[in-house]
Amino acid sequence: MKCPNCGYVYGTNKKQQDDLSDMLMARDEKTRKLIRKVHRDITKVLPSDRMLKSFWSFMKGTNHIENRELRRGINQFYKSNHLNFGRGLAYLKAIIVNQHLNKNKQKELERKRLGSAPPLRKVK
Repeated sequence: MKCPNCGYVYGTNKKQQDDLSDMLMARDEKTRKLIRKVHRDITKVLPSDRMLKSFWSFMKGTNHIENRELRRGINQFYKSNHLNFGRGLAYLKAIIVNQHLNKNKQKELERKRLGSAPPLRKVK
């Protein structure tokens, strides 16, 4: 039986393993290394995130997000030290998805806060 929302096929892990390898190979090398590193670090702290289903749902939820935004979300996860508070893949996925949804507004507010470069002038 297949879930209409996420595509999960109940009763088999073969589909998940194939999907995981395809989703990881679609990323560039730098992002793949960072994803593997954060997954390894999270599974050391949280044994419940060792299940294939949790990693698959993380990858499926962040599949449409660009590599740059994904790396930024993972770096924010490390920088804010969420790993030591017991927050796992679901929390990381929420950080990345929310950053993706708010990126245009964040860019606008950052430009408003910092200002823009002055226009170039021709020197006579």
